Amino acid sequence: MAKLSVKRQPVISFLLLVVLLVATFAYAMFQGGFVSWFLFYSFLPFGLYGIVIAFYPMKSWQVERVMTRTHYEAKKSVYYKVHIKRNSFFPLYNLSVEDICKEADLSLRKIVYPLWKKDIVIEFEIPSLERGEYNLTGISIEMSDLLGIVHRQQVFVTRNQLIMYPHLIQVKPTSSQWSEGEKHFYKRSIAENTMLATGVREYEQGDRLSTIDWKATARKGTLISKEFEKMSDLKEVLIFDGVDPTDFEERTGFMASMILSYLNQHKPASFIHGGSSSRLKELHGGAQHERGWLAYFARVQPIRNGKLTIPKGLSHAVTVISSSMTSELIQEVQAKVSPQTKVTLFIIQSKQDGRGYVNIPRWDVHFIQFPNPRSVREVKKQ
Repeated sequence: MAKLSVKRQPVISFLLLVVLLVATFAYAMFQGGFVSWFLFYSFLPFGLYGIVIAFYPMKSWQVERVMTRTHYEAKKSVYYKVHIKRNSFFPLYNLSVEDICKEADLSLRKIVYPLWKKDIVIEFEIPSLERGEYNLTGISIEMSDLLGIVHRQQVFVTRNQLIMYPHLIQVKPTSSQWSEGEKHFYKRSIAENTMLATGVREYEQGDRLSTIDWKATARKGTLISKEFEKMSDLKEVLIFDGVDPTDFEERTGFMASMILSYLNQHKPASFIHGGSSSRLKELHGGAQHERGWLAYFARVQPIRNGKLTIPKGLSHAVTVISSSMTSELIQEVQAKVSPQTKVTLFIIQSKQDGRGYVNIPRWDVHFIQFPNPRSVREVKKQ
């Protein structure tokens, strides 16, 4: 296994041991007697062992981190093993094994006493990791002699990536909570407002005046109607407030849970990361897409000095996920969303207080204490 670096050179320790051996031997030679020779012979095995440790080859060791899983839910404990394989039975008093992770301020260090073992297995546990992406880049191994004079340290390259997903709960898609009358009204409204023009044809009896292409009619001298590709499915737009840092972890978990709900039930929807981009991202089903969205929400962070912006003219049903019902949020949604559009606003909070509530016509507002399932009836704990 390739090494990153050797942080402590054994030369100084070796010279110190040699000086101590020579000093005790000279003392025994000139002083004579039982005590001086007993002192020399007592120190001799420790000194010789330290000299061997000072130049013991560590480059040939095989070090591997074995992880059965690399994706976990936030706040869960992570378990894995480190395997160390060496070529000789030379006894080692102790090894201090540390896993290196730059993203987390963790104490991932274990001390073992392998003695004559050639194959060493060390179990590691990382408790309650926060949401995010962690890169384990190497394993540092340090060994010393019995007297603590000689220290050898070497870092072995072994890379693994650990992704902690946000905390997930079971959430119903917004449209599944509507009444049949609401569903019928918004399906008809969306079909009328989001039809895509694909061509023109001569006017036929029953065509609406709004479908007439007046420019083509003027050129040809006869009524010409536009042809449309109808989008009859009820489609929703999910808007995530990526700017407000308040209760961001709770809001991220709820948003990820809602997207998984749409994917699992194959509900047509689009996603907007407010503050990052106003571009619509289509939601597609399948396990691969689910992992992609979970990884996306594992990495996402609040956007500093950002502004929540959404595209103009949204005529689909709109669901906004935020943690504060501010006047800026209300004004932005009202300015960009069609007046006929149904708006559902989820206010996700770590401690439910309901402050800032404003009654807005045609808006459904829910204050939710995440992940408490009793905060609102539509949310159920996994």
